[in-house]
Amino acid sequence: MQPSTGGPRAAAPDVFPGDYSETDRKTEMALLGSIIRYRGENLPDALGTGILPGDFRLDAHAEMFAAITQLYADDVKVDSITLTGRLKARGTCETCGGIPYVAECEDSAVRLSAAAEYAAEVVRRSNVRRIRDVALEAAVRARERPTDDQGLIRGLEAGLEAVRGRASADTLHLIREATGGVFEEIEAARATPGSIHGVPSGFERLDQMTGGFKATDMIILGGRPGMGKTAFALNLALAAALPARRQVHRELPPVSVLIVSLEMSETSLAARMLCQLSGLNLLKVRNGDLDAWEESVLARAREELDAAPIYIDDLGGKSASALDVRARCRAVRKRAEREGNPPLGLVIVDYLQLMSPDSQAPGRNREREVASISAALKGLAKGLSLPVICCSQLKRADTGSPELTDLRDSGAIEQDADLVLFVYREECLKPDREDARGKAEIRIAKHRNGPAGNVQLRYVRESACFVPPPSAGFAPHEGGDA
Repeated sequence: MQPSTGGPRAAAPDVFPGDYSETDRKTEMALLGSIIRYRGENLPDALGTGILPGDFRLDAHAEMFAAITQLYADDVKVDSITLTGRLKARGTCETCGGIPYVAECEDSAVRLSAAAEYAAEVVRRSNVRRIRDVALEAAVRARERPTDDQGLIRGLEAGLEAVRGRASADTLHLIREATGGVFEEIEAARATPGSIHGVPSGFERLDQMTGGFKATDMIILGGRPGMGKTAFALNLALAAALPARRQVHRELPPVSVLIVSLEMSETSLAARMLCQLSGLNLLKVRNGDLDAWEESVLARAREELDAAPIYIDDLGGKSASALDVRARCRAVRKRAEREGNPPLGLVIVDYLQLMSPDSQAPGRNREREVASISAALKGLAKGLSLPVICCSQLKRADTGSPELTDLRDSGAIEQDADLVLFVYREECLKPDREDARGKAEIRIAKHRNGPAGNVQLRYVRESACFVPPPSAGFAPHEGGDA
């Protein structure tokens, strides 16, 4: 008996001619038959591919697989008898073809190990159909909203991103595969003693405590207004892109940097970086109040900055989602390769609370929106294997020392972050204290893979620049500060 509707002999109801194929039927039957024949012994291998009932092209096969996984969850052995009984309990036995079709599937089984191979093929075919559906939906929306280019792009990227996440490489690994990577890291560390294995911050003490900014890490850079979050982020960008601006680890190669600015214009950011490189007064530079010597210093700083592989995405007051940032990362990767620049190695977002969620759900409060943004940024860091530094506002304006609970709008930020740094300058809170003038701290409040603690720095107000303390023996603006 063949399934009555949606079964193996049914033609596809789609608009694409020839969408349903005999290969779909045979592949799905072979998978189901293998699981039934070998009493579910190979089901974990199939599930390891991430397969779901919705991946099956034929409705009857999707229902049979759902019943199989239900049996597995109930710790019941899977065979033709238990499967038929479960389908009867679900009221779908007849529509799936009954006992004869379950037996036909079992007869199509091949070897025990084939389940994972067939499951992977079912998932691949499902992904292709999903891609096609996304493209179809985008085409329909384009006809309905011919002028909404940005909305259409975001919708298309969101749909493709969902498929991309499923189509990524297998994430299930035996532990011995991971231990090999650990020993490779150990050997690399022995080969380069004293070095770091991440993107350098440019500050010796901070690099000692963090080991550099690691790929897949989401780093939160928090601070109250006026503390210098953006200034410090630009210090980090310059250190990553220009080895000569580092206090240590100048032997490590430069990386390209993407700065996604949701608050300041590219001109303002460039002016700040020019002053950080030259040591000139930011206000004088913006006002053009420079003498001949200062103009020559600024010209040299411009030559250095012009050569830096730093890309700025100035959104002009518009919001951006994590999907938007991901798209810009891909664009920078291609452009950096085309222009002969180093690979993209660091992303800076300024700042988190100005971002928008990937999807606008009705009735969603701000805390949930920020939690969604935070999770998406962490996913971006892992998906692109890049460190992502995201500036974040603090929610309290008191005079106390910043704590993790001060991160504004959502506790999810603290949970998602691998590293939380706070910029703290006591002179902002106590401007009358002479002993606080110029003192700055970077407080490591959370470090998933290392110690917490404080890093002492100096803040040069005139050039909006952080530099090592005088005891470090490092002269700022003489070929080495960040």
